[in-house]
Amino acid sequence: MKIVYSKTTYRNVGYRALIAILMGVVLVVWPDVALKSLVMFIGFLFLFSGIMASIISYRRQQAEERQGSMFSMNGVGSIILGALLISVPLFFTTILMFLLGGILVLAAIAQLAGLSMARQMGNVSVVNYIFPVLILLAGLVVIFRPWGSAAYVVIILGYTAIFYGITDLISHYQINKLRKRHDAEQKSHSRADIEDADYEEVD
Repeated sequence: MKIVYSKTTYRNVGYRALIAILMGVVLVVWPDVALKSLVMFIGFLFLFSGIMASIISYRRQQAEERQGSMFSMNGVGSIILGALLISVPLFFTTILMFLLGGILVLAAIAQLAGLSMARQMGNVSVVNYIFPVLILLAGLVVIFRPWGSAAYVVIILGYTAIFYGITDLISHYQINKLRKRHDAEQKSHSRADIEDADYEEVD
């Protein structure tokens, strides 16, 4: 599989890294309230979207004069989920922590896969493999939490998110340099083969 880089790719990598770093800073600075606030914010989003969907569905039914038609189940479901997230955020913080830990594991696997593909274009430093391995281990710690309090694990999650954002930018920058050098060598070899064919004597 060939790694393709463009301005859009770099923009997406930059956005992803920035989001990871900002989320990490918030988790490190406010470990006790960050996850709870995030859960409640998500709850408000679900609640708002559910109310809006229900209002739109009700107005549509009134306009079409279908009194007995089914009410918007998506709206009702969003309202119920939003109310639960707002009313019992501590229960869902555990679920969110598992989810974020799983995201770290997947991100680490993605980095390892990218480095493995980059080896097809040249040598990749062993140090680059240490970054995703550390992120993978941190993600597993967040998921299984073998030691430490919840707040301590949140701090680990925050620092790991910052570390991931920085190392992801570094890895993609190095892979892109490797790709450019590989493409230049390929073009050089192709040009040399064409020149040899032009000057080949034909009997």
